[in-house]
Amino acid sequence: MEKAKAENTKRGLIPWLKLAGGILSLAVIVSVIASGYTPPGILGQVLRNNRQNDIDASPLLYSEVEQMARFEKDVREMRRRAALRAQKIQGDKLNVESDSSIPAAFNRCYR
Repeated sequence: MEKAKAENTKRGLIPWLKLAGGILSLAVIVSVIASGYTPPGILGQVLRNNRQNDIDASPLLYSEVEQMARFEKDVREMRRRAALRAQKIQGDKLNVESDSSIPAAFNRCYR
């Protein structure tokens, strides 16, 4: 009876300890970021320069590419041409996937 009670207490306590540890970890991370600490080295140097010169670099992180579908189509075409060129250079006949004209071996390497 006592053993079962100890197991129930243990099962109920461990998830709460994990939750508390996660919340504490997030609080530490947020407080370090909010304190203005910058890491040493080139990354810290870039961050300090951006702050000193009042440069907002967030657009670089959240940029969107217009006409992405066209670029994806062009990349697929470039991959197909490169695969065919590699096939001619090597003289090997690679298997072609049924849904695409890109050789399967090349496709597996670059997906």
